[in-house]
Amino acid sequence: MPLFRLPARPRKTLAAALRIHRTKLGGALYSVVQTAPGFDELDEWGRAQLLTAIDLLAAHCETGDPLILELFAGWVHSRLFADLPKESAPVDYKPDQAIELVRTAWIDLLSDISAEALHLLDSKLEQVARFLAQPTIREQRILCIGDCLQFEVIPALLGPCVQAGIGIRPTLLNDRVQPALRNRIGDFAPDAFDLVFFSPFSHTFLPEYDVLLKPRSSLWPAARTVGHVNTMLAEVYRTLDTLAGELDCPIYVHNTSGAIQQAGRVSGLAKHLATWRNRRRARRMVNQGLAQ
Repeated sequence: MPLFRLPARPRKTLAAALRIHRTKLGGALYSVVQTAPGFDELDEWGRAQLLTAIDLLAAHCETGDPLILELFAGWVHSRLFADLPKESAPVDYKPDQAIELVRTAWIDLLSDISAEALHLLDSKLEQVARFLAQPTIREQRILCIGDCLQFEVIPALLGPCVQAGIGIRPTLLNDRVQPALRNRIGDFAPDAFDLVFFSPFSHTFLPEYDVLLKPRSSLWPAARTVGHVNTMLAEVYRTLDTLAGELDCPIYVHNTSGAIQQAGRVSGLAKHLATWRNRRRARRMVNQGLAQ
């Protein structure tokens, strides 16, 4: 059962305030753990990690969904400072302490909303801090190989794992050239990890797979698609052989759904329709190849 429940009455007020003041709230969150540079000097990607935390909290307030608050806790735990400059991300970063420290600043910034909404914010942040401070019984060292999709998967795992007393120490690899990836894998000790998640067919991780999601590939004859997929799978098999030969732990390989990234409703629908035939064929071939 999810840990967090949100009363319906003040949540809209709080959600609106979080969205209006998201930049100031993100700056306050950054200031509790950084030394330099300033929030305004961060690049767009670094700022986005902080602002995403505010957006998740606002989405939880708006919907009342307890799973979104768990995702907020997971984001604070594992993604908040992952892409900030190294000098601003302390090695002793403790996410529960970050939430405790920012509570006062956020309440001050939102002091013009109702006392009931402020109390709700305070109590929710206290619960999140308590949640993040829970001790773990054991830790799982996980190697994640894939594209940026893993950045969303790992925070989503934190909530259920913390409730089970399991800590996660992830290592991310996103080398897109398979021989280079195999060299990286060979650098690890056999007992370096407890689990491996390998996602070669998610969005744009493999250039050879990415081309199958493009509209132009729908014009390929079947023989060309078959040859392309077989060559791609041969490289993936070599990487799997390297993983199995170098690492002494379970390895989970994700198959493909053939999903594509969509930037807009109309353009996304057009892209979906234009690539549907080839993506369906490639999905069937890839998943059959992985099942063998």
